[in-house]
Amino acid sequence: MAGAVRPRCKYLSDGNYEEAIIAFTAAIEIDQKNADAYLSLVAAYVATGDYGSVEELFSKACDSDMREIDVKLLANRILQSPELSIT
Repeated sequence: MAGAVRPRCKYLSDGNYEEAIIAFTAAIEIDQKNADAYLSLVAAYVATGDYGSVEELFSKACDSDMREIDVKLLANRILQSPELSIT
């Protein structure tokens, strides 16, 4: 399913975050184990300052059938976001 996400990354690189959010949310609805979609959706939410949705998304990932390693990767990506760093 990762191949379906790659073309949508253009939304992120073009700064079209609202379209990215729609596309990655749809990708997750199709495949709840799609780690690439979760990671890209986090990037879009952070870019728009929607940190509450980042928290909700992480909770959803934890409740999904995603592999534990992918959930840890997602957590690491979130923690590396300067906007979300804990001080």
